[in-house]
Amino acid sequence: MRLEFGELRELGKVEAALRSIVAGIMIGADRMEVLLNADVLGIQTDARWVWTLPLPERRAFREAKLRIDAETNQTRASTDLITLVAEAMVVERLVLTSPEVSLAQLAKRDGRCRTQMARLLRLSWLSPRIIEAIAEGSQPKGPTRRSMLISDMPVEWSDQERLFGFAS
Repeated sequence: MRLEFGELRELGKVEAALRSIVAGIMIGADRMEVLLNADVLGIQTDARWVWTLPLPERRAFREAKLRIDAETNQTRASTDLITLVAEAMVVERLVLTSPEVSLAQLAKRDGRCRTQMARLLRLSWLSPRIIEAIAEGSQPKGPTRRSMLISDMPVEWSDQERLFGFAS
């Protein structure tokens, strides 16, 4: 389908035109990336068009906070480990949405360290049981952000659980 700019003047065709131009939208922590479909504009190219928009800075504001004290014997979820799992999922999404781009190129484009990205990608294959325990805060005391990043993590989930102390 090729888009003719004269069609945009007709009421109701703007939304359809935008939907055909925009192939996808990814929202990151500091920017939003819009994947554009160049074929709709009549441009033949093998490269993907990505339009990157920085997210606006957040302004501080006052908010009311409701504090609910939990029982003291409950464990709390580790924000470091939750953040680590979230970062791993972001890297996995980056890799899956750009299969034609190498990890080194992705790291350079994203302003990240290639080694760190590779470690995060490896962590994206973490056992669901481990991820669930981290989210609930019931993980053993052993795993830390650093230990999980530098470990030679096996592919087999049961081996991962044993390595990080989750084995029953």
